[in-house]
Amino acid sequence: MHVYQDVWVDGKVKQKGIRECEKRYSPIYEHCKKYSRKRSFTVLDIGACLGYFSFRLVSELPAISVMFECNPDYINALAGPLQKDNLLSGLIRQQYRKNRLVLMNRRLSLGDLRELAKCEHFDVVLALRVVHHFKEPFADVIDAIVSLGNYTFLELPTDKEPKVRARKRVCQELADHSAVLEKYNYKLVAETQSHVGPGLSPMYLIRNPNTNKVVKPYWGSRRRLKHTIKSTFSEKTIVKKEKHRDRGALRKKWVSGINLYTYHKLGGIWPSRKDVSVMLRGYKLPKNSPLTDIAMWNFIVWGGAVKLIDHDSINNSGGKPFPRKSAQAQLTKVANKILRGR
Repeated sequence: MHVYQDVWVDGKVKQKGIRECEKRYSPIYEHCKKYSRKRSFTVLDIGACLGYFSFRLVSELPAISVMFECNPDYINALAGPLQKDNLLSGLIRQQYRKNRLVLMNRRLSLGDLRELAKCEHFDVVLALRVVHHFKEPFADVIDAIVSLGNYTFLELPTDKEPKVRARKRVCQELADHSAVLEKYNYKLVAETQSHVGPGLSPMYLIRNPNTNKVVKPYWGSRRRLKHTIKSTFSEKTIVKKEKHRDRGALRKKWVSGINLYTYHKLGGIWPSRKDVSVMLRGYKLPKNSPLTDIAMWNFIVWGGAVKLIDHDSINNSGGKPFPRKSAQAQLTKVANKILRGR
C-alpha cells in the first residue's frame, strides 16, 4: 500500500510517509487551538488518507473529526480489523481518542459537497490536495468546499509538478492560484515540498463568514429552513426561525458531529453500524419531552455516542400533530435501519 501520510498512533509517528506532514499540520494546529477547551469543534477531513491530520487533532484538541475516504486500501487500513504485527491495520482502533472520529466510505462529488453544505456545518474543513481529484471544474469544487464551514485549509497542486494527477487540467485551471482565490478572504500559511515534482505545494487558510445557515433539516430533504448559526471560537449555537413555535427553543447549543441520516446515506462505517445500533437501542430517553418526533435525522453521531436533538416538538413542520407512538419502538426502528444499512 502507498504510505502517503505519516502513520500517527497515540501521540507518535510510528512510520514516516512519503509526504511531509508535520509542517503541514503546524498551521492547522495553530488555528484550531484558538477554540476554547470548553467547546468541541467539528472538522471535516476530505480525502483523509491514513488519518494523520484527524488523528492528531482529536488527540491534541477538543475536536471531533468526520473523515471521508474512498480508497479501498486506506479504508481497510483505517477501519479494518487490527492485525498482529501489521501497523497499517485497524488504525482507528489504535487511537486513544477513537470515540471522537467518524469515517465515511464515499467518493464525494461536486453535487455531494453542495448538498452537504445545505444540511451540515463544520468549523474547520481540511481539503489537502484533493481538488484535482474531482472531475468537475476545480473553481466550482473549491467554492463548494469553502461553503462547508467557517474555515478551510486548502492545499492546491501547481503547474510546476510534472507528475501531478490531471496535470493538463491543473495547468489550465490552477496555474494562477491568486486568480482562483481572489474572491475569498485567504492567506498563504505553508509551502512544503511536493511529492510529484520539484515545486513547493502551497496551503491556504480561507475564512468564510457567509457559512452561517442551515437550509435543509437533513440530507435530501425537500423542506427548507431559515436556521442561522452563531459560531465563535468560544461557543456555537443554532438559532431557529420556525413558523410553528412549539417545535423547540429558538436558540440551542450546537451539537458537534454529523447527522445520523448523513452518516447513513453517505456510507458511514465508523463507528460501525452495529455499534450505532446498540447505542440507539440503549439510548436513555430524555424526561419531560413528548418524544413524538424520533427519527434518524434527529440524532447526531460521533465515534463514541449518539445524541437526540429536536425531540420536544408535538407538531410537524406543517403544524399538524405527530402521531403518538411508543418512543422505544421508534428507537428500535431507527436502530434496525442503521444495522441494515438501507
